[in-house]
Amino acid sequence: MTLDNELKNLKKSFHAVAVATEKELPTVWNKAINVWQNEQDAVLFLCRPHGALGGKTPLKTAQTSEEGQKRVIDLLGRLQHGIS
Repeated sequence: MTLDNELKNLKKSFHAVAVATEKELPTVWNKAINVWQNEQDAVLFLCRPHGALGGKTPLKTAQTSEEGQKRVIDLLGRLQHGIS
């Protein structure tokens, strides 16, 4: 597989996560886009474990409950304002 093909596949994967998150968790997705300003960085944030969430990914945390969604939105707000 060429590097170009790998990059295309990666972009498709990022987009698939973005579409699923936007559909399943629109408030979380919109806040992530607002903070990170682009789909790729928003997806990276959502898919990487974060210490403020006990080492869980923001996406997994948000999927668990409304409280989890609130925690992720709060974290995004803190990051946006340089608090976390």
